[in-house]
Amino acid sequence: MSRTLKYSIVLWFLLINVSFANVIDVDNTQLKKLIKEDVSIVDIRTINEWNHTGVIPNSLLITFFDEKGNYDLDQWHEKLLENSSYNKDLIIICRSGRRSKIAAEIISKKFGINVYNAKNGIRSWIQSNESISKP
Repeated sequence: MSRTLKYSIVLWFLLINVSFANVIDVDNTQLKKLIKEDVSIVDIRTINEWNHTGVIPNSLLITFFDEKGNYDLDQWHEKLLENSSYNKDLIIICRSGRRSKIAAEIISKKFGINVYNAKNGIRSWIQSNESISKP
């Protein structure tokens, strides 16, 4: 294989890797670090869930899935823009990490941004005795 072809293949893989955003699973330690770095955290649960458990202080409360599992990405994004000045990356959290993982994949693909998924959700945050506030 020629040297030029090898370089072309390597360059192609590098460009592909850079052009697609990622979903990055994070634990509570990483989550706290990202929050300190001023990465916006969005709690995608429902209002009843927020009221039942509380929320991470300063998180944006924007439900992603309705009770039937449907979502409207454009409407969700509009609410995000109305309520924050996020510039690039986001942290998404739900109860256990399952819904947030799905939402993070959808958001990352649509908007080409890195999305951090709180992989164990608010339950893990509460079990670790981290700070919670009323919505």
